Amino acid sequence: MPRMETAPRARDQSAARVALETLAPEPVEDLSRLEPPEPLERVLMACAQLAPGEVYCARLPRTPTMLFPQLEARGLEWRVAAEPEGTAVIWVRDRVA
Repeated sequence: MPRMETAPRARDQSAARVALETLAPEPVEDLSRLEPPEPLERVLMACAQLAPGEVYCARLPRTPTMLFPQLEARGLEWRVAAEPEGTAVIWVRDRVA
């Protein structure tokens, strides 16, 4: 069962940027301006294409609590960090076989 890890809310932009750069050197897909359910659908579509060990990273309008059960059902691992402006960054990784 994947373990959900949530990073604490960053106190300022520089702390959020450090967390982002440390956890996700991959490009971040910005989905923060999309209306529900499009961010959830886009994350799930992208994750369906992940190779074992590959990471997908996206900025979302808020913490995606409705997404967690779907990621778990697909056997994916993830980490979420809340950002000061209310958005959240999620990193999703397909488990290494």
